[in-house]
Amino acid sequence: MTTEERLATLEQALAKLRAELARARPAEVRARRFILVDEKGRTRAKLDVTEDGPWLGLYDDNGKTRAVLGMTKDGASLDLGDENGNLRAALVMYKNGPELSLRDENENLRAKLSVDKDGPELSLCDENENLCAKLAIHKEGPKLRLLDKNGKIRAGLGMMKDGPRVDLGDENGNLRAALVMYKNRPGLHLYDENGKGRAKLSVDKDGPKLSLRGENGKTRAGLGVDKDGAKLGLLDENDKVIWSAP
Repeated sequence: MTTEERLATLEQALAKLRAELARARPAEVRARRFILVDEKGRTRAKLDVTEDGPWLGLYDDNGKTRAVLGMTKDGASLDLGDENGNLRAALVMYKNGPELSLRDENENLRAKLSVDKDGPELSLCDENENLCAKLAIHKEGPKLRLLDKNGKIRAGLGMMKDGPRVDLGDENGNLRAALVMYKNRPGLHLYDENGKGRAKLSVDKDGPKLSLRGENGKTRAGLGVDKDGAKLGLLDENDKVIWSAP
């Protein structure tokens, strides 16, 4: 057999082998779990299906979980871990919107960013996962809230349709002071421990005005300055003027 004949026979055999391999190639592969290992036999990736749903895990060369992509009945999620295998970041797609959470080295929640039908919201927590600050943008406008270690709102900053507003609360979370910028009329409101307005200082186009109120919310004293000068009035509990000057 000549060299040309041998080459032709070899090509025919290769062509037949390729055809057989093509026929033997499966159209799909079905399995419950796939595990990928590196050259040292260490698990580096795992694809599994559990009762909660499918998930894909990626591992570093120390065997620590660094990334997990999963799908549950609540939605899709992506978890990211640090070099110690601790969960540090999670992105979840819930039914009502996406949510991103960030955690410290002890896996305590420190920050959360979410968006739902009302708008975006950012929450910041201390090392004990106590909520300390919340920034939200809803249909009323942007709002910032600052909370103490007991979860009481102590300060708030908001932008309402009438203008900006700053609120201050006491240790019980009760509103005690509010600085409001109405249209061309700034105002300061002071409240007692029961939430009753007791004092109001404002400035409008006519000048500054101060009003003091009793426990029942009725005005008992008023002081104002307009183009004609200062005016002071005292009222009884029935709103009757009992003294005024001038």
